[in-house]
Amino acid sequence: MNTEMPDEIISLGAFEPRDTKSIISKLEAQAIAFEIGIDESLLMTPSRGVEFQLGRFPDGSKNLIFIHKDNLPEAEAILASVFPQ
Repeated sequence: MNTEMPDEIISLGAFEPRDTKSIISKLEAQAIAFEIGIDESLLMTPSRGVEFQLGRFPDGSKNLIFIHKDNLPEAEAILASVFPQ
């Protein structure tokens, strides 16, 4: 299986599942094509069970959003509206 991304496809970032819905709806509203991936690597950390026992609530899976590099300026504006400084 080839897991390499074409050069013109870039990662917009890794987001909490609860934030992904608003980002995706804004991408769709501007007709920006995207792909979604899931990063579950944080679920495999050996100390995860201990962190739960200590009440630390470790990070879970993240949604990865990929877009064409030509859409980066519009996508960055969307991220700025979802996550204002």
